Amino acid sequence: MKYSEFEKQLNEDKLYGAYLLYGEEEYLKQECVEMLDSLLPEGYEFLNKTVLEGAEAADIYDAAVVAPFMCEKRIVIAKDPLFIKASQNDEDETDDAPAGNKKADKPQDDTVTKLLTTDFSTSIIIIYVRGTVDKRKKVFKQFDAVSRTVEFPLLYPDELIRWITNKVQKEGGKITYPASKMLAESVGGSITAVLPELQKLMAYKKSELIDVPDVESFVSSNVEASVFSMIDSLFSDDKRKAYELLQDMLLSNEQPIMILNLISRQLRLLTYVKSLLNQGVSRAEIQRQLELKSFAANKLFDICSGLQQQWLSRAYAKSIETDYLIKSGKIAERQGLDEMIALLASK
Repeated sequence: MKYSEFEKQLNEDKLYGAYLLYGEEEYLKQECVEMLDSLLPEGYEFLNKTVLEGAEAADIYDAAVVAPFMCEKRIVIAKDPLFIKASQNDEDETDDAPAGNKKADKPQDDTVTKLLTTDFSTSIIIIYVRGTVDKRKKVFKQFDAVSRTVEFPLLYPDELIRWITNKVQKEGGKITYPASKMLAESVGGSITAVLPELQKLMAYKKSELIDVPDVESFVSSNVEASVFSMIDSLFSDDKRKAYELLQDMLLSNEQPIMILNLISRQLRLLTYVKSLLNQGVSRAEIQRQLELKSFAANKLFDICSGLQQQWLSRAYAKSIETDYLIKSGKIAERQGLDEMIALLASK
């Protein structure tokens, strides 16, 4: 199910039962979850809403079977439950796992099945996964088989431009299309990366029209290029230049979380390009598919030539994990950034 369909059902109060929410666009995912509060009468939210962190499937089921109090719905939000975390990291849960392991997981599997088959007409169960999931795993297939998975991917460039325009309009402001396009291209990646820069612009311009010169003045259009150059320098063993680029960005008041998001985006792109190269896809075809300019494409190919697919995949997974640790309050933004830079520098 696309997130737009999920949001439509939410607005029409047609949601019931269990849903698995996943994907890299955390802002939209969190926004949909927060919208669920509108289904509960004011003053009764704390009696009819349960938020669980790292719970077992049985805990989620027990919370969901409780009848709502003085309203029609009960909401259970389970963030990164144990059976999801296990399914992302434990290869024994794939369909070709040894029989012994499958047997040991049967009680958990049975409870997940109960979440999907019990008549939860008065409960909405949200399995909230930070980041992506492995679609090969059994638990994902269980949800997907009954159309209960909701993906929140990063927006395409044109979608991100529309989101920027709509966000400004909702806040009572105005922005030109070229300004929205420049902002999306300058920061890009995710709404999480774009939002801080957009908020700066809206705070400065208030109800006045935001145009290209405003974006040029208040948004560092070279941030993504600087991050890419920093990664290139790290992988080229020019650590001095890499740290100089990092310090320049921080001294320009670029937020560590935005730099991390751009690092994650570049690692995702590098991982994808490396995978295509390993599959024998030509450089020209990769450049065409990704709509890359020749200089950027050649830089990506040069970086990929010195890296292994497995290492790139691990580094990208680490960037996703770091993002989760920051957003869950377990580590500070700067600590997460420093750890990610140290990982890249160790290559």
